[in-house]
Amino acid sequence: MEQARELPVLPPYVRRAHDERLATIVGRAVDGASVMAILLAGSSTGKTRALWEALAPLRLCGGWRVWHPRYPTRQQELRDGLACVGPRTVVWLNETQRYFEGQTAEEQERTANALRELLASPRVAPVLILGSLWHTHDPGSATRALLGDDEVIVRVPAASGGISRKVLGLLQIAATVGLIWGIWFPPFAIAAAIGLVLYFGGAIVAHIRSGDRNMLGAVVFLAFSIATSVVLVLNVLVA
Repeated sequence: MEQARELPVLPPYVRRAHDERLATIVGRAVDGASVMAILLAGSSTGKTRALWEALAPLRLCGGWRVWHPRYPTRQQELRDGLACVGPRTVVWLNETQRYFEGQTAEEQERTANALRELLASPRVAPVLILGSLWHTHDPGSATRALLGDDEVIVRVPAASGGISRKVLGLLQIAATVGLIWGIWFPPFAIAAAIGLVLYFGGAIVAHIRSGDRNMLGAVVFLAFSIATSVVLVLNVLVA
């Protein structure tokens, strides 16, 4: 895969368990097999970055191209273009469910069958199909049913390290309550502000680990939390 223009530098990427399984699948493509891998995860867990990093071996060996069907619609270009796919092609189906949305059951089945036929064809091997799905498209969904084989599914852990969004939400509520109580009891406010510093600092670390650069909000809130902590501590010392 040759880069037509220089791309911006990405933040450091920390490999996780799913990257090893993804690397194994990509390795099979390098060795000449046609394979597919679909990352399954929630929002902001680094699915797209993981797929991009997985292409590193293909960039090193050269001769591969990436095809990202998008125009005039994802469904139409994928349907019309599969017959033209040649060897050493990466079919990039990020947000895979979008390639099946808005279609009849028969059209969805035709698309799924065309993907399977592409993988089975020795004429075009090797081909690598990469995609991603949210947890809402897990086993019961039509998209997962069309994909069929569970061996192609690679699960990505939550970026929060296993802490649920509900727990994180409760921590935010507790910090807010602490700041309100701090109007009358300053130590509560200081503890709450320090808790927010730790919370948003952890959020930034999670973004960096998952390769997600969309963390401006967390940085801004971290700065406000630090400033609030400093002001509260100074008020207590001066009082």
